[in-house]
Amino acid sequence: MTTQTLTTTVVPRRPSTDTADLALRMCRAERRAEALAAAIRLLCEDGTPAQRQAAGLVRAMLDEALL
Repeated sequence: MTTQTLTTTVVPRRPSTDTADLALRMCRAERRAEALAAAIRLLCEDGTPAQRQAAGLVRAMLDEALL
């Protein structure tokens, strides 16, 4: 019987273009979420009663989605 030796070459993993694109999209989504949260806070404080009610509903939906 003969013994075979298997060899492998380890190549360091680098982020692919897809990974970089995903990171960029996540960063942009984070900024949009922050802007939306700021708008909701503003409407909850200074908006009309209808705007405050709508902003409260949106805030509740976002809180639920982020849990």
